[in-house]
Amino acid sequence: MALYVECSAILAWIFGEAAGEHSRKVMNSVRPIVSSTLSVLEVERAVRRALSTGALTEAEVVKLQGLFRSVCRGWEFMEMTPEIQRRAAESFPVEPLRALGVPDSGGR
Repeated sequence: MALYVECSAILAWIFGEAAGEHSRKVMNSVRPIVSSTLSVLEVERAVRRALSTGALTEAEVVKLQGLFRSVCRGWEFMEMTPEIQRRAAESFPVEPLRALGVPDSGGR
């Protein structure tokens, strides 16, 4: 059975979040691991964002990128079209991006 790994599981693992330990254990026990090139771009963007907000230092970024690249070396990747890859690699026009929600009702 193959395991598809998406970016939130990868990010939880490399950022040391509670759910990341479970992700790491599962990724260590299943082969093959499949992900998408889009997930890789999203992980890289999240790491850059963490650097730009001061959540990570340059040294931490280098360490996390090296760890991620060494672990995913044996994974299989589903390709995305060049247009999707280009757009995914771009920064959001405004960071951080706000989620859509219910407009403020003014306390009513």
